[in-house]
Formats: sequence, structure tokens, C-alpha cells
Amino acid sequence: MQTINIYEVIRVINSAPLFLNEHYERFLNSLNVLNVKAVSEKKFGDEICNTIKTLNIDNGNLRIDTIVSGNTTKCEIHVKQIKHHYPEPDQYKYGVKTCLYQHERPNPKKKIWHDEIRQKIDNILSTTDYYEVLYYHENGILTEGSRSNLFFILNNTLFTPKSENVLSGITRLKIFELVNLMGVELREIDISMDEIKKFDVAFISGTSPKILPLNSIENVNYDVDNKLLRKLMFGFDTIIEEDIDRFKTCE
Repeated sequence: MQTINIYEVIRVINSAPLFLNEHYERFLNSLNVLNVKAVSEKKFGDEICNTIKTLNIDNGNLRIDTIVSGNTTKCEIHVKQIKHHYPEPDQYKYGVKTCLYQHERPNPKKKIWHDEIRQKIDNILSTTDYYEVLYYHENGILTEGSRSNLFFILNNTLFTPKSENVLSGITRLKIFELVNLMGVELREIDISMDEIKKFDVAFISGTSPKILPLNSIENVNYDVDNKLLRKLMFGFDTIIEEDIDRFKTCE
């Protein structure tokens, strides 16, 4: 087995690690696929809380890494604070621009760091006014963003690429729960590049952006004031507040 870097990125708000249990479950699933024993959920949480307390983090992002090599049977985790870039208020109000890029994630169900593709995407984002890059396969089917999941709205129905083709983000899972509570229809379908112009709304979801409207994908523009979109944004912020209240702080 080659050396593989399994990782998670957790957002900290008011000194509370957001959706900690869900991040551990995804971390555990990634390691289970590789037949590697993960640290316990308690140790996972304790390491994160100790880092938050030691570095006195109120708001920011933490990265949890473990390196898996050919003879690895159990893992050790390393937690560190990383730079974060959260959208500005105007970007939530007016949306952001995105572009398309052909790339297929080799292992969609495992959160693995790939230096080469990350460097290519970072170069695009640093030299253009695009906020995010959206991936599509060779057959033209869209999958996800480089650091986000992708959604569309048409006639008050939510659409997203099939789970089997994407890394299922924690925010994405929370959106699934939210729309179920709201009674909103959600459909997982193949969405081709030729079809993106038929949708009313597009948005991305992720640890840092939360739910962020897209005002455009390439030269296709979208409605950023859609009522359902704004209800989802408000609803997700409420879920965050509830999670923080449940967790309180790392004391």
C-alpha cells in the first residue's frame, strides 16, 4: 500500500468543534476501508479539545491528519490549526463565481489529501476571481467542488450529484437532514455540464463556506435571492447554533 494521508477539517465556533461526532464517523469510515484501526472517539475528541484550549481558539479551522502506509494497522492522529478563508457577508448576499475543471476523485468515499491536484486548483483560485472550482468527469457529469459539495434548485426541488460520485461532506449530510425536516424534495441525479443552465439556483456547501450561493458557473448566471435558498441558509445556521449549544465548549 502506498502512503496515504487521511484527514478531516473541523470548524471551530465559540471554542466548540462543529459536528464533532459526524467528523469522527467519516474519519472512522475512511480508515475502515483501508482496514486500519482508528483511535477511539474519546481520544479523537480529547485531542481536538486540547488543541483548542492550548491555542486558545475561539473561531477557526482545525485539521486532523493520520498517515497510513503499507504496514500500518492502527493510526495516530495529529491536530493542528490551519489558515481559514470564510466568505465575506457580501458573498453570502450576492453569491460567488465558479468555474469548471475536469477531474475525477480516485476514492470518493475516503477523504485523502492529493498534493498535485490541490496545487493546480489553488493556482486557479489565486490567479482568478473564482471562489471555487467545480469538478466534472470525462463524460461531462458534474460531481463536486474542490472543497465543497454542489446543489441546484429548480421549482422548489433540490438537486445534487449522486452520493456514490462525491465525497459526502458533513455540511451536505446536514442539508439532507434539513430538507427532510422542511419537507423539501431532494433528488440525487447525474447533472451534465449541458444541463446547468436549466436550474434557477446553484450553491455550494462545506466546512468553511457553510451554504454559499453561486451567482455563476462559468457564463451561466443564477438567482441568489431565491426564497428556498435563503430558508436553507437560515435553517443551516440554526443547526450550527444548536450543535454549539449541545457541545458547549471544550472545558
